[in-house]
Amino acid sequence: MTDKLYRSEVDKKLGGVCGGLGEYFDIDSTIIRLLVILTFFMGGVGIPLYLIAWVIIPANPYQSSAYGNANVVDEMRDSVQDIGNTAQSFAEDIRRIDPRRRKRYIGIGLIILGVIFLMDQWFPYFFDWGKMWPLIFIIIGLAIILRRD
Repeated sequence: MTDKLYRSEVDKKLGGVCGGLGEYFDIDSTIIRLLVILTFFMGGVGIPLYLIAWVIIPANPYQSSAYGNANVVDEMRDSVQDIGNTAQSFAEDIRRIDPRRRKRYIGIGLIILGVIFLMDQWFPYFFDWGKMWPLIFIIIGLAIILRRD
């Protein structure tokens, strides 16, 4: 983890925000990119936040740009390809899991889904998906932190 948050000039697809956050928190920037895309589908809040971060977070003065004046279309194509490669490696990792453990994970997932749907039925005004997204991000963050060695 670095001391100061900068936009990355090396791990850069558009503005370097996700790369800079990945360097700052010492996690893979592709995970952050996937979360930004996910927030886009949750009402589009990810795009304005990304643009604000792009304006506010300074570029890293200690790095030189790996792309120079690359075309934005090429950068977007590279981003989509990186996300596809990450999804493919994730699928390969899932295939390598022991079948007994895989069944356990599927069972745990089904139990969690059952609890979510029951909560939605019993407490329809309290349990709203719009309210649950922050909790989901907290759980994902905790899982990333706890799974690190």
